[in-house]
Amino acid sequence: MDKDKAIQLLKTQQEKLDLKGFDLDSWKNYTIIILGRIFGDNSRKIRQIEDINFHFGSWSLRDTSGKDAYLISCKKLAKEILQASIDEIDLMGFPEHKTTIESDNIFFLLSIMEEHSGKITVKEIKKLLKKSLSIDDCISKIEDELNYFSDYSLRKIIAEYIVKSKLK
Repeated sequence: MDKDKAIQLLKTQQEKLDLKGFDLDSWKNYTIIILGRIFGDNSRKIRQIEDINFHFGSWSLRDTSGKDAYLISCKKLAKEILQASIDEIDLMGFPEHKTTIESDNIFFLLSIMEEHSGKITVKEIKKLLKKSLSIDDCISKIEDELNYFSDYSLRKIIAEYIVKSKLK
């Protein structure tokens, strides 16, 4: 994807925020796909978009600001995140991030691990990979999660990964 196409996609997403019949969840899903392609699946921008939620359950919020004001606030935050993304691409070019192949290999390994353990351990490892931790902290926390596997299970997972990767 070239720089101009990426910027145009992000600008289109900004424009969609003002369309009649706007659906936040659909918009977020599409935007996350675009940001993942541009900045990588573990981008902080994706987490920021995921954190935008239109929950209008608070009586105090409803009484003071009204539903429209809260939705406008959500849209404003979304526009700012997209504008920061556009500015970053425009001024600094594309960021370096893991290639799709590297990400696919990580998730391939995690899927094999899931076959040999409960999904909870793998879910925790996926959460750790998305956090902004130092490399040493991330390794340490993943090691803690791997303690739930026996040595035999870990050897079996590694062997299966090597064989299946070759066949892939």
